[in-house]
Amino acid sequence: MKQRANEIIDNMDLSTHPRLKFGKKQAIEQDDETQYFFKSIDNISFFFESKAFDENGELRVPKRNALLKLGHGMHKLDPIFKKHISQERMRAIAKSLGYKQPLVSQSSYIFKQPFIGSEVPFHQDSTFIGTEPLSNLGFWFALDDSHLGNGCLHVLPGSHKNGITRRFVRNQKGNAGVFVGEDPEWKKSEFVPVEVETGTLILIHGEVVHYTAENTSPFSRNAFIFHVFEGEAKYSPENCLQPTPDSPFMPL
Repeated sequence: MKQRANEIIDNMDLSTHPRLKFGKKQAIEQDDETQYFFKSIDNISFFFESKAFDENGELRVPKRNALLKLGHGMHKLDPIFKKHISQERMRAIAKSLGYKQPLVSQSSYIFKQPFIGSEVPFHQDSTFIGTEPLSNLGFWFALDDSHLGNGCLHVLPGSHKNGITRRFVRNQKGNAGVFVGEDPEWKKSEFVPVEVETGTLILIHGEVVHYTAENTSPFSRNAFIFHVFEGEAKYSPENCLQPTPDSPFMPL
């Protein structure tokens, strides 16, 4: 998967992609960035680290070291990632947790680049992938050792029992993504680090509050994640990423 991610980057023509910096706190408002983000559910799109660019908007690091993530249709479009997700044991894990018709909503390759990998603030994945009832589950695979030095996951124990506090939805005109609701003032001292070795799978409950720290080390912290939801649940029409008739959600 790491080799394939680098091949995808090497084949990217930087001039054909907006330099979208994906943030957890900001709305996405510019038309070109909004449409690029909305269409990423059926594409392999490129999201950049803000520190990868200089004051003139030019890359100050090699292209391979500039990206925050690739997403969100890797499981549909790339045979390597599709093969990984399509293993029977992935479906068996979801079934063991009570999912009857697990569907894959999105997938991402996360880089957490050396020295410039940005912090991902407190959030809940169900903020972005809403269903009724809530049913989001993340499959997070460590492709490098993940530890305190390179920005590992931190989780708030018990937070998966409290529902969600905000949503990231399309605005009324359907042309921008905006946050609705507010987050509590969580304290980092209450979070527990999740340090794991390469090859480990972490299952992330959709309502658990988590964050990842900045990576100031010389070591990458690559990860691959895909999300599933219960097919018998209602996928919210307010979610920013929506399936299309030609590209419905893939069964796990």
